Amino acid sequence: MEKKEGLFNKSLMVTLANGRRVTARIKNPIAGPDHLMTSSEVATMDFARNNLGIPVPKILAWSSKASSNEVGAEFIIMETAPGVQLSSVWRTMDSRQKKNVVNSLAAMEKNMLNAKFSQYGSLYYKEDIPESRRASTLYAHGARRFGSEDKFCIGPLAHRTWYEDERANMDLNRGPWSSPADYLRSLALREEAWISRYAKPNIHDDPFRNVPGPQVQEEHLRTLEQYRSIVPALVPSSKKVLASNLWHPDLNPGNVFVSDDDERRVVSIIDWQGCWAGPAYLQMTAPSFLAGNIGDVPSGLDFPELPIGYEDMSAPSQAISREVHKAKMLYKLYEIKQLYPYRIDSRETRTMPVRAAGRTWKDGILPLRLALLDVCSEWDKLSCADQPCPLRFSRDEVNDLKRQRDRYLDWHDFLDDLRSTFGMRLYGWVSPNEYPSKRALLDETRNRLPAALTNEIEAILPQDWWPFRDTVPVVQAMA
Repeated sequence: MEKKEGLFNKSLMVTLANGRRVTARIKNPIAGPDHLMTSSEVATMDFARNNLGIPVPKILAWSSKASSNEVGAEFIIMETAPGVQLSSVWRTMDSRQKKNVVNSLAAMEKNMLNAKFSQYGSLYYKEDIPESRRASTLYAHGARRFGSEDKFCIGPLAHRTWYEDERANMDLNRGPWSSPADYLRSLALREEAWISRYAKPNIHDDPFRNVPGPQVQEEHLRTLEQYRSIVPALVPSSKKVLASNLWHPDLNPGNVFVSDDDERRVVSIIDWQGCWAGPAYLQMTAPSFLAGNIGDVPSGLDFPELPIGYEDMSAPSQAISREVHKAKMLYKLYEIKQLYPYRIDSRETRTMPVRAAGRTWKDGILPLRLALLDVCSEWDKLSCADQPCPLRFSRDEVNDLKRQRDRYLDWHDFLDDLRSTFGMRLYGWVSPNEYPSKRALLDETRNRLPAALTNEIEAILPQDWWPFRDTVPVVQAMA
């Protein structure tokens, strides 16, 4: 038996007496809402496998009711994914094999894009959701039917951001939503309700956060209200990009399995936790193994070129430039096949406020304020250009935001260096056996910082600026 432990799940890979390999995955409580997270993931995997033809592990047994099963936790038992994990072979694959991966993924994702749902929310079996919380129909009016309308439904969004901290017990609109604008507004209303009642200054669970500093409730509430005022301008006019589609939330190379032969075609995709039917223009992104660390790629139908002065470079530098160019060309192949047909004007200006609105207390208010400044600057290119922009920024406010942006970028460069140096993962998580040595190394590193540097930092930041500190008190053992 092989065991893997992650932040949100624990997995056990078991070989049965008959030689069959299965994977048992146990959900950690922090992964998301009880019952909804597991039941939605199982239904989504079933639909993707049997209705859309996506290579997804077959579910053998599952339970979303921890209190009524013998395990005492929510679990999914599924067939172990065939093939080999893409992360173990990607670096050794040639260009033809990598193109096979891109083409395989693009074909599968097109099947997902063909399924257009009636509303926005998570997918469930009907018996797992009360009728009052279901969309009345499964598929959008006039859209292609993929069957099983008596089996599946769209229900409330089963994502942990809607249930974190006290949100789990709050009366929030978690969907399903009939329009993108309703969803966009609900993000802000959720945070406004939580901040008004429960937010506490300077309490952070994520060490890789915004520049530390006091959080002011009134500033957050005012900025979120401003965000709600410009929601109509953020929604594109194209019906194609507004379609409600399923989209895998995390196509990193650890979640993709390829054939163990010379073709290296995609044979399985795992970890559908958090997948939901959302607006296509918000859902669609390139897989992380194609988009990461390749630098700028020309937009539209323009193709990447080798850098200027390539002929004068040394042989090792030319080799590096060729590899980067190949990576950019591979990304461009995916972009043209998959993303270009769903392009919209001012994509970043339309999507950045949405990403920031649901995380202001965790990330700080600055990302949302900067996003609103961009909306104001590009108002004539958005969906309400015939109406006056409701946002106003004085010259002093613009200059101050730009100064804060520069500090924000410097801070995150610093955090990225620390993260890569010390091997920190999401929310500063480390495995239990690494914790004592990592903590000692971090304490030693901070103590070695020059006093002049720490004094300068503390002059502009609070005393708790150091990002690596425990936010949960250590319980002292009783004598």
